[in-house]
Amino acid sequence: MILLVASLAIACPNVDAEVERATSALIAGDFAAARTALQSAESSFACAPSTPTQIARFWLVEGAAAHLRADTVSARASLAAARATAPTLFDDRLGADVRATWAAAEPLGSGSLMLEPRLAASMDGQEVGAWPVTLSAAPHVLQVIGADGAVRYGRVVRIGPGEDALVETGLAPEPSMGVGTALPPSEPRRKRSPAMVIVASVAAAGAGACAGGALVQNAQMENAADLDTLDAAFDRQKAFGYTSYGLAGAAAAALTLHFIIK
Repeated sequence: MILLVASLAIACPNVDAEVERATSALIAGDFAAARTALQSAESSFACAPSTPTQIARFWLVEGAAAHLRADTVSARASLAAARATAPTLFDDRLGADVRATWAAAEPLGSGSLMLEPRLAASMDGQEVGAWPVTLSAAPHVLQVIGADGAVRYGRVVRIGPGEDALVETGLAPEPSMGVGTALPPSEPRRKRSPAMVIVASVAAAGAGACAGGALVQNAQMENAADLDTLDAAFDRQKAFGYTSYGLAGAAAAALTLHFIIK
């Protein structure tokens, strides 16, 4: 079981490592590698909680990549998001030109976001408990994190000026024990081992990460310059897809065992 948990945990990309890989690729002028690393970093938001600093670094490198390919609209939005999340954070390796664009980047207004169901969530690494919430017109990272610390739902949300966005997570509210809900002393509740729940949570996170990895390959196939590159991306997509289905099945099986095993 320990080996299973360890192998599933590896499925979620490490946002710090991927952002650093993207930074190194940008510095070397390898824009394709930078794009791949940033896509992998973004997929980690669906399976691992992120801090404001991690999110700001992601937007900073995302904005730098857009700036270097002359996509001024995307660059301004991402760099504005980076400054809003961590105003003093900048990587000097990205150069003076990117720094000047980052320093001048401002969101073009604001919008609102409603979450359904209205669960407590993390927005750009900060807890949000009341909905709707007003946000700058910029990209944001939304994560719903369970009591066990696992990400139940995570994605990038892009808010336009004046937009009233709605995100439906499909999640059910997590039950909580209130006053007066404890069983009487004559009927003690048997505690179940959390091992299967932990396996199920990690498997579900791995399934989400692999699904994200499969989606990433769409862009790789669209931008493929030759048949070999296209075939390789397609093979990776199939591998990610099959792995995602397998992990989803493992999560369901582990959760079933949790209720069977006492």
